[in-house]
Amino acid sequence: MQQLLDQMPPRAVWAVHSNFLANPAYRPPGYIFINMIRNPISRLCSIFYYGVDPVARNRKVAMATLRDRQKQGVCGCAALEFHECIDAQVKNGCPLDNDGASQARHFCPKADRPCSGRQAFKNILTTYTLVGITERMKDSLALFEKLLPQWFAGATKAYAGLPRARVSRTFNRMTNTSLTGYVPEHTKALIMKHWTLYHSEAELYNAVAGLLERKLAKFGVNQ
Repeated sequence: MQQLLDQMPPRAVWAVHSNFLANPAYRPPGYIFINMIRNPISRLCSIFYYGVDPVARNRKVAMATLRDRQKQGVCGCAALEFHECIDAQVKNGCPLDNDGASQARHFCPKADRPCSGRQAFKNILTTYTLVGITERMKDSLALFEKLLPQWFAGATKAYAGLPRARVSRTFNRMTNTSLTGYVPEHTKALIMKHWTLYHSEAELYNAVAGLLERKLAKFGVNQ
């Protein structure tokens, strides 16, 4: 990644899934890093459905993920809805330790993993111009536009004009599931109790949400 950054011309934009760079040479003002995070429970649910989504993903990859889940038996939740999966995993003593659902790890170098929400937030403060929140897209875009007008001028207006289309289909014929995004309260309670990463992930999310509020006030962005 560092080699690719070195080859980029001035003012270039690189949009890519990438992890935190520990090298202090890649810091503002020479480099500007931004990111987005999402409610950890909502993200966990989304990852569950996305893994076997033949529309949003390559069909072969989705099928491979489904076969892996089938091999895990009751813990794999191959043909279950998300809330049914959490119920089954808790009932049967299956681990909910899904490291792939951690957002904190993306804000720490690989050498420091597992990464706590607290450490991830420290790295955000020193390295990232802004980390937005998916559930507050309008506010996040308004701040991006305010802080980085060369790249985000007109972003809020453009976002307002976008169609609210789903990336994935409501019904998945491979798994016969149709409740994407549905997380009842009892499922949230089980996740909070049994997912070992939850409190660290929630700590990061809440810290970023607080920082977003402070920056909205600081820069006079209307909410």
